[in-house]
Amino acid sequence: MNEVVYRIIAIAGLILTILGNYFSLKARTRKKFTYLFFTIGATTLLIYSISIRDVIFIVLQSAVIITSIYEYYLVHIKKAKSPKIK
Repeated sequence: MNEVVYRIIAIAGLILTILGNYFSLKARTRKKFTYLFFTIGATTLLIYSISIRDVIFIVLQSAVIITSIYEYYLVHIKKAKSPKIK
């Protein structure tokens, strides 16, 4: 692929990460969008880091993806399965 395309992918990843941070500040949208934006943003940044062959950045972005998916699991799936205490 062209280097310009990879840079556009990186910019999109940064924008999605910024949106994830923005939505994490909003109480009403925190649970819906934060981890989705973090995961997609980190994935696009992982694609860019693979294209530039930066091993440290590849490892760090992989850790961000795993962490975001795990946090999504804790907030959406595990919480939904736990019984409600009244």
